[in-house]
Amino acid sequence: MSRFVLLLLLPALLGASRLVERAKFAKEGLNLLPQPATITTGDVIRDIKDPCNFKVKLENAALVKLLTPAIDRLLKHTFRAAADFCPQPVAQGSVAEELTVHVKNENLITYTSDVDESYILDVNATNIALTAETFVGVLRGLETFSQLIYYDRNSIDDVPKYYIPKTPVHIDDKPGYKHRGLMLDLSTDEQPSMATIQRIIVGMAALKMNILHLSFSSDTGFTLPTKNNKLPAGTLTEEALQQLRTFALQHGIRVYGSLNIPYYVQGLHGIGKDGLIATCNSTTKPFSYINVINPDAVPAVADVLSQLLEQFPDELSDVGGFKLGEINCNSPQKVEVRKNFIDLLLGTGNFAQSHANKKTVVWMDAPDGFPTKTEKPIYHYYGTTGNATKFLNTTSVEEVILSPLDQFFLACGYSRLVENFECGFRSWLSFYDYNPEIYFGANVAKVRGAEMIATGSVFGEESIINLLFPRMIGLAERLWTRRNAGNVAERVIAQRKRLLARGIHSVSYTHLRAHETGRNLVCRLLLEKKK
Repeated sequence: MSRFVLLLLLPALLGASRLVERAKFAKEGLNLLPQPATITTGDVIRDIKDPCNFKVKLENAALVKLLTPAIDRLLKHTFRAAADFCPQPVAQGSVAEELTVHVKNENLITYTSDVDESYILDVNATNIALTAETFVGVLRGLETFSQLIYYDRNSIDDVPKYYIPKTPVHIDDKPGYKHRGLMLDLSTDEQPSMATIQRIIVGMAALKMNILHLSFSSDTGFTLPTKNNKLPAGTLTEEALQQLRTFALQHGIRVYGSLNIPYYVQGLHGIGKDGLIATCNSTTKPFSYINVINPDAVPAVADVLSQLLEQFPDELSDVGGFKLGEINCNSPQKVEVRKNFIDLLLGTGNFAQSHANKKTVVWMDAPDGFPTKTEKPIYHYYGTTGNATKFLNTTSVEEVILSPLDQFFLACGYSRLVENFECGFRSWLSFYDYNPEIYFGANVAKVRGAEMIATGSVFGEESIINLLFPRMIGLAERLWTRRNAGNVAERVIAQRKRLLARGIHSVSYTHLRAHETGRNLVCRLLLEKKK
């Protein structure tokens, strides 16, 4: 009898549990990450009555081919728990709920840094609508919509229950910085496979990041395919790069490439003539560099950079400048020649032609480096945060991508800076707390955005995902939202669960909480668990 009574009470118990879980949203709000620029919510829960038959209606026929992969991903990831329960085909007579998507500028299919990523998302009792200026804004809005939907694990019938808490919801959103990226160094030591790089792109898209910067040069990793190179086994091919760029575009990620010119250039097999590349036997690790005072240096490098642009036809054209401000260890080079090296590149024949209408990116690692004279480029600054303040005060500097070594450089092993900071294993909170507006004041207007840097000396196939996530979660929140949005730890934990559902295996819940309030929190959580 007692078992029979329990069975009778089970639906009521599960219903009460469901009410408790739903009620928490009235107090806590939605765990969206990145937090939208503007959001208003109500207190009504809207059920998705038929998740098996939920549709996305795209009102722009011209964008069907471009946006269909993203829409399919949305339905797959958002209603994944219902997939095993959905009848095939869907029962006749069922009324499909739908998300209506409208793009105002459907003729824009080129993805540049100036593209409008804004979107407006409205959810009420009768309609769900996403409106954006461009297809990129739709990609951002779809990610936010997927975060609005919650899954009820206490369902008592065969079909899982999905709902949107706190409706009506109105979101008017746009990014705080236009450049939100990851620089992945494919030039040293053990490297991730192309499949793993694609997983990284999936994670970046979920966080509304928009730039994947691939760095090439060394012998030991992937080598950029060029006409003069004798490509080693396992090197990226033109076909592989094309597939990677297409995959990234479908996820709202632009890809551009760079070479660590003039340092660390072992991978440029066959470039120029004998004597152009020399070896520096430094105290840390031998490396190769281009002897820029050699008359053959400029035309040889210009030829390789032209081929780089063929492989990465993005609007950003990275011309190097890596450590150009330093005196090379084996043969000190004339300062005036090094000062003019980038300007000579920009004015050289074939490269000048292929480089036309591009946005030039020049690496800069010191506030007293060598700015170009022929144009005002975007400087990719990778010195310390303190020196970045000095660099931004330079009147000739108009736009900067930040990658401060003491904050965003995930490196151990060969790095000479390993004794000066935490060996690259900073928490997600360290990335979240890096606020350019605090560091740079009025000069924050010069900040285009930032890139975290993952170098091959610390990661490999098995470790790269855990190295990047959840650190990238903290950076993504900072670069998109630009402000302290509150409740960040809980939202990071919620986002980690979403990434896990997409195959992005971030670190554990306990590890995330350890960085929330202090070093002793892990011990306290473990002790509480034993009680």
